[in-house]
Amino acid sequence: MHDVAAAIAAGELSPVDHVCDVLGRLEADRLGLVITMDAEDVRWQAEVLAGELAAGYSRGPLHGVTVGVKDMIDVAGLPTRCGSA
Repeated sequence: MHDVAAAIAAGELSPVDHVCDVLGRLEADRLGLVITMDAEDVRWQAEVLAGELAAGYSRGPLHGVTVGVKDMIDVAGLPTRCGSA
């Protein structure tokens, strides 16, 4: 995560490219590690974050870095399953 954050902060990696890489890996995942994901929203958020960086604004050291959230934590617009199918 530190390497990704540093690359984004240095302008060597865009949030959009990072998200595309992560989504590609998740879509190829055969173990089903991610139960629910709104890929369209993730891509949209990456575009917003990239625009902020281009304008010289950063939200902090993890700006543009993807973060997974366990399905026992409430996230607006996504179901909370707490591990149940």
